Amino acid sequence: MITDKVKKGEITIDYCPTEDMLADYFTKPLQGSLFRRLRNTIMGVTDSEYLQYKTEFEEAKRTRDG
Repeated sequence: MITDKVKKGEITIDYCPTEDMLADYFTKPLQGSLFRRLRNTIMGVTDSEYLQYKTEFEEAKRTRDG
């Protein structure tokens, strides 16, 4: 079925390197930089934005539990 659609030109298949597979974030126990990169990509943030959000969250939690 997929082969037929490819032959008809209805869809194309592109190579995607393993380290760029976003679904791995949801299906594999990732660690380190790959985990952080995929997490940030899915969340749509940069490393610095994530760290800022994390800092603000922790401060709000301390204030609330304070």
